[in-house]
Amino acid sequence: MLSILDIKYPILFTGYTIAIWLCYLISAYFGFSIIKETTGLGLKEALLSLIAGSFGMIAPIQGGIGAYHFMVSQCLMLLGVENSAGLIYATICHAAQTVLVIILGIVALIFSSSKNTSIINER
Repeated sequence: MLSILDIKYPILFTGYTIAIWLCYLISAYFGFSIIKETTGLGLKEALLSLIAGSFGMIAPIQGGIGAYHFMVSQCLMLLGVENSAGLIYATICHAAQTVLVIILGIVALIFSSSKNTSIINER
């Protein structure tokens, strides 16, 4: 937690953090249009499912597998969505986010390795 004090550009860091969470919120909101049982849900419900899913992701389980799905489906059940539809929604959202992280991770690895190689060659 103390490493936050050493951030070179705290305003930029805060802006990126907010942007990332807004993207998560927007994806949760647009994800509701995937299944007909969740199409009537709005932005407030998306925020609630995002919070519930976040608790599932911070559980000490690799990648939140199972815990994320449980938390989101239970949250949606409280909002009147059938449990099976909630599990389908959670599975689709978790899979989409996981695939995106894998793809962007590979892209970042490629770019960072090309930058590191040029630094090593300069020395």
